[in-house]
Amino acid sequence: MITSAFRDFRSRAILAFITCSILALISHRIGLMDVSLDLLSSNTLVDIENHDEGGMHSTLELNNHLITVACTFSVTSTFSLCNLKLKYSHNENIKQGIDLSDYQSFEIVASIKSPIEQTNIKLYFRNNNPAYSREDVAVSDKFNTIEFKLRDQVTTLEVPTKALFVAQWWKKERNIGYEQSHVDLSNIVLIELVIDDAKVPGDYLLTLHSIKMSGEIISEPDLLMLILFLLFVMIVLLTIRQKNSLKKISTTDQLTGLLNRRGMISKVNKEFKSTVAHHSMSLFYFDVDDFKKINDTYGHVVGDELLAAICQKVIGLLSEMHLNTQSSFARLAGDEFVLMITDCDNHKAVEFSRRIIDVLVDPLAVSGCEVKVGISLGLAYSNGEKITFQELMSRADSAMFCAKQQGKGQFKLFDDSLASAIYFKKTIAENLKNALLENEFTLRFMPIFTCSDLKPTRLEVLIRCESTAMKGITPDIFIPIAEDFGIIEQIDLWVIETTFDNINKHFLAVNRTPPICCINISAIELTNDSFPKQLEKLIEKYFIPPSLIELEITETCLIEADDTSFRILNELKKIGVSLALDDFGTGYTAFNQLINYPVDCLKIDRAFVADIDPNDPSKTTMVNAIVSIAKSYKLVTIGEGVETQEQLDYLRTISCDYVQGFYLSKPLLLDDLMTLLNKQ
Repeated sequence: MITSAFRDFRSRAILAFITCSILALISHRIGLMDVSLDLLSSNTLVDIENHDEGGMHSTLELNNHLITVACTFSVTSTFSLCNLKLKYSHNENIKQGIDLSDYQSFEIVASIKSPIEQTNIKLYFRNNNPAYSREDVAVSDKFNTIEFKLRDQVTTLEVPTKALFVAQWWKKERNIGYEQSHVDLSNIVLIELVIDDAKVPGDYLLTLHSIKMSGEIISEPDLLMLILFLLFVMIVLLTIRQKNSLKKISTTDQLTGLLNRRGMISKVNKEFKSTVAHHSMSLFYFDVDDFKKINDTYGHVVGDELLAAICQKVIGLLSEMHLNTQSSFARLAGDEFVLMITDCDNHKAVEFSRRIIDVLVDPLAVSGCEVKVGISLGLAYSNGEKITFQELMSRADSAMFCAKQQGKGQFKLFDDSLASAIYFKKTIAENLKNALLENEFTLRFMPIFTCSDLKPTRLEVLIRCESTAMKGITPDIFIPIAEDFGIIEQIDLWVIETTFDNINKHFLAVNRTPPICCINISAIELTNDSFPKQLEKLIEKYFIPPSLIELEITETCLIEADDTSFRILNELKKIGVSLALDDFGTGYTAFNQLINYPVDCLKIDRAFVADIDPNDPSKTTMVNAIVSIAKSYKLVTIGEGVETQEQLDYLRTISCDYVQGFYLSKPLLLDDLMTLLNKQ
């Protein structure tokens, strides 16, 4: 959108520039940029004088805007002259005249009656300049001159100012060098018309009709140069504007108008180090609870509008609490947001967090829908301590994760207890990495029995860690930590490969039919595009028939499943392995959705098995429903957590296919498993 707007602006700017340039050139050609100055105007001319020397005698007459000087020449034996002086300086001591340097030509209209056919006239533009002019020497002003001849009839002369030259006698008399020998019209104090060196006695009547300066505001070559210069400037400005527009596009989230991840990082790189050293920083990290459900229920359009509405609520709250001028707000990705506020005391930061949660309690109206929404928020702050932005954001992210684990729709402050919990998780993560390197994991095998004859025809593969540093840390603790720290993929592959190796060595190599091995995999594998290929390579490496392998995923995995997850599940099915839905009944999957999932087996959660009471129908409703629906979809059922004979008998009564639990067998080491199988 911004790029399109910039293209429109650029097109309009170029069109406007071309139009203005053409109009400027046309205006110049038709004379709209011409300027003139009437040197005989009362606004310009200060005084008029006549002057004579030698055998000349002169008088001055002013009549009907004409200036006439009558000169009578009677003595020819001496040097004689007669001149007309037009004065343009109010104060002779100051000698401040008029600037004619910007005019390109002048026009003089004059005539002369004299005893001869043509009379030589000299025209002087006298320029005063402190570099060469003296108050006590009248002829020290520079004589910019031109000579021409006049006749009896009125003559109009148009003379370019570049035709003027500096009088040679003046340069010699004033001993002027090259630097000051050029024409100068910047301070004209006098203009003189001189009848010089008359030879024939008689009356000379010089009449000046007008004298005007003409010029252009700008010459055509200069106008073209100006247009080219402005074109260059426009190109530079458009380039800068485009660069800024592209930068804004690359650093702005198009949906909400906030900074995006790149924009936030750029801002942080420029400002954070200097800011955090001298100011307190509060960082809020939050996302929308169950946003995928909202998208699935209402559609992505409503989801996008909801995100924009949430942002407006937060921005409104910032303004209400007078925090907007000291905040930086960014949408990192999807429904994840980060807000950084400078110089917000801890009490106010906590209050702001609470207000955000409260503001979003009421449903938001988007696209005609009332959408109930909640957010989980983590808060971390720094009071002048040395900390990087990534560390501060990691703290806030950890606090948000804790808020989600504690029930969503709330905020959590990063404090010492949370820091201890994070330290504990990091320690466990490091121990898990070391356990992988030192081969300190082992497997246990939980037998799964056929309900009809209680034969152990299946095994659930379980992992244990024998590392001294991991003593007392059970899988239900370290598996989620492994998922959080990106170690779970390595653990999954270790379990799969070790299981395949055992199947190969203890069954296939001795021509013994192995039981079906049920291996738990993390929900993360449903976003791991390389997992199906890795599994297929291990199957080929250990010559494992795919029908012997069943991969277990929890029902809650499917709540967040997307197109990628279903594609990976189908790729696993194509390999030939079967898929089981573990802990079924706890994820609230609608029974009619089972047809959409490529699963082969439902494992009834132990909570429902533990609740079985044949004398109370309400306690068996869920188990009955699961078995019934599974049979209608031709799915295998396994009852987990069987602890009593009563539970076992009931599951057998309703035709559950398989059972497992401590009543039948605890998880076994490989040797104990082989002993159990040998007894069978």
